[in-house]
Amino acid sequence: MTKPIKPVTTPTPINSAVEAVKDKTSSTAGRQRKARLFQLRVGILLATFAILTFLVITIPSFAIDLNISIGLQSFNNSVFSGLMTFISWVGFPPQAFIASAVIIVTLFVLGYRWESTVSLVISVIVPLLNLLIKTLVHQQFSFYYYKY
Repeated sequence: MTKPIKPVTTPTPINSAVEAVKDKTSSTAGRQRKARLFQLRVGILLATFAILTFLVITIPSFAIDLNISIGLQSFNNSVFSGLMTFISWVGFPPQAFIASAVIIVTLFVLGYRWESTVSLVISVIVPLLNLLIKTLVHQQFSFYYYKY
């Protein structure tokens, strides 16, 4: 009687990159916990924003808001005034559109296709959301309130 022949098995190749990453990544439970914490934080921020929006609609001006605005406008430092003017200037059209376009095109050229697409979508949605919220709380355009 002859001995049975062992079947020939080829060892599965070990992908060193996969093995190296296994030790560095979180477990499924850890990722799920982090995702839940992130979602909780986003939910808290959205609820806080909704409460503040409701308060602004029902109470047109807060005393603390007025005091902060008057306090910031009372600074007579030329460096601070120049910084505030520059920050405000970048946010107005057409500078804001140009800055957004430069960022989106740069991301696209560098190969970040998904990031450039998301940036494009956000650059359209955020101004519309801003307009909606300002209409909701009956706020006039912010450049009326700046003291130069």
